[in-house]
Amino acid sequence: MARALQLYCDRFHRGLKVKEVPFWAAKIFALFTGNKKLKLAIPFFEYFAVQDENVDSSPADNLLGSNKTTISLWMESQDKQ
Repeated sequence: MARALQLYCDRFHRGLKVKEVPFWAAKIFALFTGNKKLKLAIPFFEYFAVQDENVDSSPADNLLGSNKTTISLWMESQDKQ
């Protein structure tokens, strides 16, 4: 995720560097700034920080087709908007 975010920043926000922040610090920041979106997002990131991401995507692939989107392809689509 950090690598994908840095690729995005390199393309659309040159000079911006991705930094990792402990969850406790993000929670304090969200509280003091009143950032409701960040406050809602933190539990999502906390959950996936401890969950194994090795999942079998074949049921979804069979139903929807395999995902062929890469971060590079997605960024190209953003250039056109």
